[in-house]
Amino acid sequence: MNVHTPIVPPPIDDGPLIGRRPGRPWLDISRLSLRGWVVLGLADFVLVVICYQWVDRPVARLAHLTLKYNPLWRPLIRLPDLITLSAYALLIVLPFLAWQAGGFRRLARMDYLGGGLLAGVAFVISAVIKTFLKWGFGRSWPETWVGHNPSYIRDGLYGFFPFHGGDGYASFPSGHMTAAMSIVVVGWQLWPRYAAFWLCAAAGAGLGLVGMNFHFVSDVLAGAYLGSACATAVLWKAAEGYRKSDQD
Repeated sequence: MNVHTPIVPPPIDDGPLIGRRPGRPWLDISRLSLRGWVVLGLADFVLVVICYQWVDRPVARLAHLTLKYNPLWRPLIRLPDLITLSAYALLIVLPFLAWQAGGFRRLARMDYLGGGLLAGVAFVISAVIKTFLKWGFGRSWPETWVGHNPSYIRDGLYGFFPFHGGDGYASFPSGHMTAAMSIVVVGWQLWPRYAAFWLCAAAGAGLGLVGMNFHFVSDVLAGAYLGSACATAVLWKAAEGYRKSDQD
């Protein structure tokens, strides 16, 4: 009798960088198999469809009329920008640090610098994928932000216009949420003792993007999944690399 063996990624605590961490995150997504990520993707797709049909428009109207002008929401929108700027700073600094350490492989084995390297790689991968997805889906924005772009609030334009191109049709998925989650998930998995901080960073980024009406709810959900998946893939690959290098 043939027994199907599911594909399970290597646990990330095999590597020296991650193995020194005391404890594990209470939500350990790195332990999910590929099948688990497919299931999560399908669940996210269902949520995106539900939000597109019944949630996005009323929330956008609410944000436009009330939340957008509430001073309590303004600090939240700074959060995804801060996370994204931190990622760009990592990309600028890491090559110099790798040169000082004697190569990226040695840098990856360091404590916080190695985590920064993994976060930077996850950020770059998610940014590239996000760019192609934005062009492919071609979704209009909730508000008019860039070059008098048509939007739901100003023009009543709502929907997806595949391969339309242009900054006016690039709302889905949220690039800021993708970038934020690509870094937050790496931090969450490597430093679970700061789980409260990572959770607040992720929630704050999403709430700020929606509350200031920069994105629809479904944009944020899609970006969160994309960034999380890219970060986890980088962690899987890092664990595999650690194990192979230890065997050499």
